Amino acid sequence: MSEDELLDALRTRIAHHAADEVKDAKVGTPLTAADVQAAVQELEMPVPALLARVLTELGNGDWGPGYGFYPLLVPENQNLSLSVTELETSSVQWMRDCSPDGWPRQLLFLAYWGCNVSSILNLKDGRVGIFDFSVLADTEDLTGAAESILWQAESLHDWLSRWVDGESLFYELDQS
Repeated sequence: MSEDELLDALRTRIAHHAADEVKDAKVGTPLTAADVQAAVQELEMPVPALLARVLTELGNGDWGPGYGFYPLLVPENQNLSLSVTELETSSVQWMRDCSPDGWPRQLLFLAYWGCNVSSILNLKDGRVGIFDFSVLADTEDLTGAAESILWQAESLHDWLSRWVDGESLFYELDQS
């Protein structure tokens, strides 16, 4: 399916049921291109073009797999749940303070599943995986975090296509 077809399929899916685990989930207001660029500068790493389109054409978080996507950022005029860029400066910063090497910067929090489980987007190679933070409960060394991710898709396009098709992206973690 082309990128445009995927975006149309996503629009249809979120119009009927925005988030898997939230009955009345509201789709976050789409970002502007300037908002995405500001987030890229804060993250110090580009985001995939498809993610930028999703954020600017569909909505900035609070919809999607599980409890929904983390908003990439929270514009000043919006009151959304915890944003990905806030994670970079709050809980991830806290994790970095506990470790000399810290959380790998290329691993972007993408969607939340509950119970300390999040989907992760690798900004360097485009893969999407699922990560259970409880595996880090007894360690301050986050350098091995990437080795604990169950990689599910080679690209955001493939991962979103699977969600649109109704595939459960969470239960793969139980099967690993």
